[in-house]
Amino acid sequence: MGNRTSALRGAFGAQQLREPHAGGAEHLFLHGLRDHRQLPFQFQVRVAVHVTPADDDVVDQASRGEASHFNLTSPLRAAMYSLMGFGAIVMVAVCLWMGVLVLRTRRDDPYAFAVGVGLVLTFILGGGFGGYMGQHMSHWVGGTQNDAAGLWLMKWSRDGGDLRVAHFFGMHAMQVLPLFAALLPRAWPARLAIGVVVGAAAVYAAATTFTFVQAIHGLPFV
Repeated sequence: MGNRTSALRGAFGAQQLREPHAGGAEHLFLHGLRDHRQLPFQFQVRVAVHVTPADDDVVDQASRGEASHFNLTSPLRAAMYSLMGFGAIVMVAVCLWMGVLVLRTRRDDPYAFAVGVGLVLTFILGGGFGGYMGQHMSHWVGGTQNDAAGLWLMKWSRDGGDLRVAHFFGMHAMQVLPLFAALLPRAWPARLAIGVVVGAAAVYAAATTFTFVQAIHGLPFV
């Protein structure tokens, strides 16, 4: 993993990768951006301010046995749902910003390139399909409007379309593509490895888009 660490160190600075941070990967990225004076620290605070209450509200509603999404049963729930949506927009926008930064600074390294492309795809696919689902005010498209009979673990619909499938794969592009790049042979020339990453990103985006088209036509994932 030495080469992978070096790639990210080049994009975000060595100091941030040497020192652990309690905030996790997101904090690591944003801390690095702050030190490079590319993103005001106040913006990081605003991200946390908008995202944390929405996450807390999801936990609260789960503890009450209430729906966490599309819940407009009271003015408070409607306001929290709107706040959740705004927080989601902020998060995927930050993914785009970080992705562009990585691609501008370390696009010659296959692993860093995969990180950048994965973050950009997360904004495009995860954010785009999530936005459509929010406007649709439901993740079901036909079929049984109940998760009880859904697929094991994920609970995606088995007899109708489910917009959560495309949203799930879109949001996880930021993990899938770097993992794919990390598994490529290190002996490969950088140009070849980057080309393979581009091909993998195109296939991933096409497959994710296919699940979205499948869902809006009322067809189950499997």
